Amino acid sequence: MKPERSDSPAPEPIPAEDFVLFAVQFAQRDLSRLREGDWLNLREDFETYLGRRGVVSIAGETGPAWCASPITPPLPEHYTKQDFEALQARVFTRLQVWICQGKDGAALDLQELPVTRAAWPHGHRHDTPGRHQIVIHGATDAVFLAILEEAVTHEPADRILACPECQTIFYRVKHQAYCSRSCSNRVAVRQFRARGTSSATQAQRSTANPGH
Repeated sequence: MKPERSDSPAPEPIPAEDFVLFAVQFAQRDLSRLREGDWLNLREDFETYLGRRGVVSIAGETGPAWCASPITPPLPEHYTKQDFEALQARVFTRLQVWICQGKDGAALDLQELPVTRAAWPHGHRHDTPGRHQIVIHGATDAVFLAILEEAVTHEPADRILACPECQTIFYRVKHQAYCSRSCSNRVAVRQFRARGTSSATQAQRSTANPGH
């Protein structure tokens, strides 16, 4: 079978870390606070990440490009609030498992997901010339989880963490230890006050026992 040719613009390459970061943020987003425009934006984001306007570059600029292709209704553009909530719960659970067990111990066999894969040397529609493209077909939730699973396996083991201050799950950048500046500042202030209290206590003891 020859790949389909298309005159449409080539899909935008999406770094794997961008996809993982999007998944981490989506998993913890308060969907009850979204307005109508927010739902439209969320559906468009899913369309982008699931192949409508982008392909996920799992192994850098020269590695294979993973393109999700949902074919089982409901598609991302028709996802309801309940559909997003169900997928959000599954993504959040996977993130928690990775944090608790590590990506190697918590690896999910992609065969467990109801998806099919097809490989194309230059893309399904010749839209990734010179790059191997793997197209994932299936339901929206399954293809999203399949791409996420593949992306995480190429990330450092300690890239997805739970904030030690507030337990928010975050995607670590460089030597980041907390999910936000607020948590980092809160810890710093608490440690500063603890040092001040310890110094004051020692000074009081020295005053009460001048001979020691």
